[in-house]
Amino acid sequence: LELTGYLRSIMFELRAPVWHETDLPTALEDYALTFEEKQGLPILFQACGEDPGASMPDEVRTAVYRILQESLSNAWKYAQAEQVEVTLELRGDRLCLEVHDDGVGFEVESHLGGHVGKGRLGLVSMRERAGEVGGTCEIESEPDQGTRITVDVPLVTPKRVDGVA
Repeated sequence: LELTGYLRSIMFELRAPVWHETDLPTALEDYALTFEEKQGLPILFQACGEDPGASMPDEVRTAVYRILQESLSNAWKYAQAEQVEVTLELRGDRLCLEVHDDGVGFEVESHLGGHVGKGRLGLVSMRERAGEVGGTCEIESEPDQGTRITVDVPLVTPKRVDGVA
């Protein structure tokens, strides 16, 4: 019975939302609420702006969803956080996701530098996911100051003018 619950939990984590059935703010909020319920970590979620619908590629939605998953997982596993604040801003031309925890924090450069093979892959993969969709993922943290993950993704492709992008 425990194994069944464990497998369901893993399947929930691995399955991305079906994007034609939901929008990004709803999917992120649903994930945050489910995570809070399962792990007991209070999460304040807020979203502002309108999901641009079909003009936002599914790859962007999935990348942002996966980054939120990793951010919440890290806050729960490593940060000893008592609360996490998640903010999603959807402006016409860009998306910004911010995940801020009140945990123990860490020194970003020494933590990421040379530690990729030592279990620090999650932070690196968040940056890679954002980069794959033309965005950035900044990680700010200091010991005893918590951690702030900021993802910024442009939602429009630059228009070509006279053959130049």
